[in-house]
Amino acid sequence: MTWAQLLQEKADEIKHKDFCVEEFNTNQLQTETKECRKEDLLAKVEDLEPTIKALTDAIATLKSDFLACGSHSQRY
Repeated sequence: MTWAQLLQEKADEIKHKDFCVEEFNTNQLQTETKECRKEDLLAKVEDLEPTIKALTDAIATLKSDFLACGSHSQRY
């Protein structure tokens, strides 16, 4: 190999390394951003679980009351 070929190979390898480092950094940033978003969503789900339970219980109570009213009105 000539010096020119070696220098070109060195330049190509440096360019490839720079590309890989840039892609790695981009990937790392995207991963951190998505992890943060995931944590926010999990916290939101946790905050909403008691509300969902309360509403589910309220719906069950209303259904029960509705059915009781229906059977009560049929008696008269």
